[in-house]
Amino acid sequence: MDVLNLFQELGLTNHVILIGSWVEFFYDEFFSQDYYPDIATKDIDFLYRNIRLPNRKIPLIAALRDHGFIYSENSMTNVARFYKSNIMELEFMTRIVGPDQMHYHIDSLGITAEGIRELDLLNKYCVEIHRDGFKVFVPEPAAYVIHKILINEKRSKFGKAEKDMRSIKGVLKQIEKHSTQYSLLLQIISNLTKKERVVFGRVCLKNSITID
Repeated sequence: MDVLNLFQELGLTNHVILIGSWVEFFYDEFFSQDYYPDIATKDIDFLYRNIRLPNRKIPLIAALRDHGFIYSENSMTNVARFYKSNIMELEFMTRIVGPDQMHYHIDSLGITAEGIRELDLLNKYCVEIHRDGFKVFVPEPAAYVIHKILINEKRSKFGKAEKDMRSIKGVLKQIEKHSTQYSLLLQIISNLTKKERVVFGRVCLKNSITID
């Protein structure tokens, strides 16, 4: 992906995690047989891991413009998005710190990102993958599936819950055949909060997901 090569050139790679459906493109590193990622979106989302780092300016806006992207800001929140024709939409998100703040300025990039509560799991369980001369950080498949289950009810508001569920079941089928990822799946489930377990169980029951 050209964007990932660009991030590497800018020195941005270590500060972001690819999240959302595009991570499935890289899961063939874990699942070598009969694995077919379910990617049907132009949205590419990145989790910015620590808004205080690095302590230098990264000319992201200018670099993406040079690669054909249009920079846009939400008029109410100033949250940044980058568009490339009708092909791709790029957005940065970050973890919420504290009870009230929902939008965070990333000084090094000169943009504002949306804060999302459920991103801690993806930041904690991520892995570095090398592909075609670049590297990318993606969530562990087990963490990806659990995260998708936990946010599934919220995604229904945007008409994306059904597609997400196809992704969940497809990746979960592979995890069940991968001992390391399955063990990690059970470990993460055991560490969920009481509130998260209620949501997790409700979504699994509704969608006939059984995890032994």
